[in-house]
Amino acid sequence: MKLFVLGFVLILLTACAAPAASSSIGAATTATVAAPTAEPTARLKATLVPRATMAATPTTAISADDTLNIVLQRSGGFTGRTEVFVLKPDGTITMAFGNVKAPGGSAAALQLAQHIIATSVLGVPPGEYVPANGCCDRYLFELTLGMNGKSYHYATLEGDDSAPPALRETLALIQQYINGAQ
Repeated sequence: MKLFVLGFVLILLTACAAPAASSSIGAATTATVAAPTAEPTARLKATLVPRATMAATPTTAISADDTLNIVLQRSGGFTGRTEVFVLKPDGTITMAFGNVKAPGGSAAALQLAQHIIATSVLGVPPGEYVPANGCCDRYLFELTLGMNGKSYHYATLEGDDSAPPALRETLALIQQYINGAQ
């Protein structure tokens, strides 16, 4: 029994250890990241990979006539669960277990959109801001923002300080909004 427990602890420690150095000098290594799915997938990314096809043009203001589409997928964590939140302009938040309404309805949704735009997140190059060692039990956030026919997709880990401040602030605003509605 003691050997079993010792083996289990060794496996856990190995899983969170820093990746071993490559024996080939100067060889570039890349890891591919699958598109978001309903099932959580393992992800490893060492550097930012902006999507070259999208020009990030920051928008400075949003009016009631503009619509900022917001979809947040949160996966991983201790339980490995995936949750998708679709925030609508009327204040409705669509989740797997149903819809909830944010206090303040459409006015709160507009205020959230204005705060998100004020972070200048749309000026951040879309891409994946994920460290090489994504250990352990943290959420992976995949955020898709859509405005004026353009789509911006970002991915980062919970508590990752290498992600741009505007992205971290945007995620905090969205989570606060969602938590206020639940």
